[in-house]
Amino acid sequence: MKLAKFSFFLERKGNKEIQLTLLYDYQNNVLLYPEWQQLFSKMQPATLVIWGENDKFFSKAGALKYGMDLTNIEYAFYPTGHFPLVEFHRQIAEKIDAFLRHHLHRYKVEEAIRKEII
Repeated sequence: MKLAKFSFFLERKGNKEIQLTLLYDYQNNVLLYPEWQQLFSKMQPATLVIWGENDKFFSKAGALKYGMDLTNIEYAFYPTGHFPLVEFHRQIAEKIDAFLRHHLHRYKVEEAIRKEII
């Protein structure tokens, strides 16, 4: 599926201004990275990183940096750019489903152990 099919969304009135505002505001996101990294290190949430390995905005190396703070991390790289869902929606949906089933089951078991149910 080509991005041209989604050109309506990209060309709608006011979208250029919205995209420029988001781009400008990204500087604030970067300033918060140390807080996010600290939170990830402390909380260690199960994390699934889905990434287009040819993304020109956010590199694969950038995706791999999440592993510096997270120990319970799974990566899924797809041979595409910034919007992997456009081309790989079924595979990504299956990956998310499997990830959630695994981790939700694990958390239910851990919670039961904490409550001494098991």
